[in-house]
Amino acid sequence: MTRDPRVLLDATAIPANRAGVGRYVEELVRALSARHYPLAVVTQARDAERFAALAPHARIESAPAAIEPTARRLVWEQTGLPSLARRLRADVVHSPHYTM
Repeated sequence: MTRDPRVLLDATAIPANRAGVGRYVEELVRALSARHYPLAVVTQARDAERFAALAPHARIESAPAAIEPTARRLVWEQTGLPSLARRLRADVVHSPHYTM
């Protein structure tokens, strides 16, 4: 029997004002959680509670607060995100924002 892949969804680039990709990410997280899909979501600290409410079956990880400036987040995406993916043993990393 095969298992579903463990997915790490990067929601750190989602702006506070949800539109476009932000709405897509929220609905994707809601749908995967509703199906009890093995999902972890990494968010800005300001969004952790929101995603926890959207996805009660997902693991919610807050990214370091220091990544709020875009330049720092871009560096973190190349260093911290892969490290987090290894620690969580993710099979798939989905970064739906254009900065990946």
